[in-house]
Amino acid sequence: YGKFNGEHRISCLDHVYFAGLDCNVEVLKDTTTDHRPVLAKILVPSGKTGTRSIERRNFKAIQHQELEDALQKWPWTTIYSIEDVDTVHQFLIDGITEALNEVAPTKTIKVKTGRSLYLASDTLELMRKRDRASGSEYRRIRNQVSSLVKRDRICTNMGELRKSPNDPKVLWRLANEAIGKSSVNGISTMDNAETATAVNKFYIDKVIKLRHGLPSLKPPPSSWPKSSAPFSFSFASAGKIAKVVKAMRATEALGVDGIPVSVLKKGIEVLAGPISHLVNRSLASGTVPTALKLSNVLPIYKGKGKSAADPASYRPVCILPALSKILETVVKTDFEIHLAKTEALPNTQFGFRRGRSTTTALATAHAKG
Repeated sequence: YGKFNGEHRISCLDHVYFAGLDCNVEVLKDTTTDHRPVLAKILVPSGKTGTRSIERRNFKAIQHQELEDALQKWPWTTIYSIEDVDTVHQFLIDGITEALNEVAPTKTIKVKTGRSLYLASDTLELMRKRDRASGSEYRRIRNQVSSLVKRDRICTNMGELRKSPNDPKVLWRLANEAIGKSSVNGISTMDNAETATAVNKFYIDKVIKLRHGLPSLKPPPSSWPKSSAPFSFSFASAGKIAKVVKAMRATEALGVDGIPVSVLKKGIEVLAGPISHLVNRSLASGTVPTALKLSNVLPIYKGKGKSAADPASYRPVCILPALSKILETVVKTDFEIHLAKTEALPNTQFGFRRGRSTTTALATAHAKG
């Protein structure tokens, strides 16, 4: 028995303890049980939900000629006097970034955070109208969209509760998502940084465990056939680099350098020479630029039936820098030419070879059988 907010309250069974978050507590008068439950309203900090700000460039809006004009303002002739591969790479990145700052400057935009919701068809249709509107009409439709999204959020949560009406885990999961709290492999996390750290550790530990399970390598026998033809890289001309870049897909996936393939394709007439120098210096020195060894790892959810809180339920996808893909293609092409000339691979090798597949492997086995 006690007094709370000026009114007498009675609760002999339920207690509410909270710390770090604002919370309003009251005892419900109407109940279907033999005691009055306690209702706790938690005021979630604004930084945990809603939207977050990120910086993006509008790569789709870049015009071919505008990018070339911006790139030509950089003193590219200087790059040919640089020999250190890391310095060459940084000079190249600085020049491209300077041009991007002119034709596609970074802009701060807000994106939604939290779990993906089921959006009704009328909500999606109104979103499309909002994106086409401007001025006061945009603001009016934007407010309508916000109301519909809130409605869909409630419907999504209520739908999950109806599917598992007697499962407290569902209720706690929805409550944790509302306050921005999650769990990775049994470890509680409160923000994206903690989650990313936990998932990163999981992937690193997994590779270490796989390595420990591999058998030790044995040196090849002395009778192992040795190729008489020495291997060497060919000179990567500007024309060769341009051909490689033009054959790549014009994606906008960003590596750690923030430069997608689409930008290199649009500016290849200017960039072919500098990229050629970077590749040739790397091959001549036997050194890969440090920045090209780094990648962004994107965990992709494997699908339904997998625990969303378990890192093992996510497949890691590495997004390498676009320049790294160019260097890789040049090395792979030279190596394949060398293997073909020396006939180092047997004809029964079908895996990871161009023009060969499981179909050709089965056809060969059938012909010999």
